[in-house]
Amino acid sequence: MRLSLNIFDIGVALKVQVTYIANNLGMDVEFQEIRQGDRPRLDYLLHQLKTKSIEEFAKPEVVTEPLRAAAAGAG
Repeated sequence: MRLSLNIFDIGVALKVQVTYIANNLGMDVEFQEIRQGDRPRLDYLLHQLKTKSIEEFAKPEVVTEPLRAAAAGAG
């Protein structure tokens, strides 16, 4: 599936595979693909996540629509 991270006004798009779901409360994903230009952005975001407290983040938004429907609506 496609995973879009938008944190600290920085966006990163990844293709991931879900490896584990915990009672609809969380999930583990395995990164499958990332655009070359997004790799430095992801490194920056991961560094920021390590240094910030959880209170500084908004709750994640989960969009469950299929990729085909999302792509058709974007065009």
